[in-house]
Amino acid sequence: EFVVMHGPAQMGRFWSLAADAAWVAAPDHPGLLRAQAAVVPLAAPGAYVARYNEPDKAASGWRQEADWPVPYWTVDAAMAAMTLLLAATDAGLGALFASLGRRSAAVRAGLGVPAGLDPIGMVLLGWPDRSATPTGSPARRVRRPLAEVVHRGGYAPAAGEGTVAGPAPGGA
Repeated sequence: EFVVMHGPAQMGRFWSLAADAAWVAAPDHPGLLRAQAAVVPLAAPGAYVARYNEPDKAASGWRQEADWPVPYWTVDAAMAAMTLLLAATDAGLGALFASLGRRSAAVRAGLGVPAGLDPIGMVLLGWPDRSATPTGSPARRVRRPLAEVVHRGGYAPAAGEGTVAGPAPGGA
């Protein structure tokens, strides 16, 4: 599920919940405060547990949250957020996913999010200022090379095999 806030009044309310006054007053993120919309993706663990307690899924053994090897409710909410980010980018919008951090409980309460739904962060959307020079950590941080993050054949390759990033021998 998603809570969508848009327009000046709703965005003002959103920022009053999602950020403290000191953060709002800081000069290093004015573009974020100009976002025209905020989307809060919500994960629903109870819905997954209920579904996997139905007869056709009961054999999985995933009867309660602690049984799940990975919290797929969070994975699915994150994939939905990524899909939103990709669609926004395709539409020419500026888009950003960020944590709600310590303000998550305030956002949940202030937006009336029912118990059992967990905000996983926020997606900010708006028209980008193409004349602005990027600031903050993305402008200063260098991406890790693919060879450091892509591990072919396993995390620790067998003797004689490297962790070469890029196309596999033979093209694919």
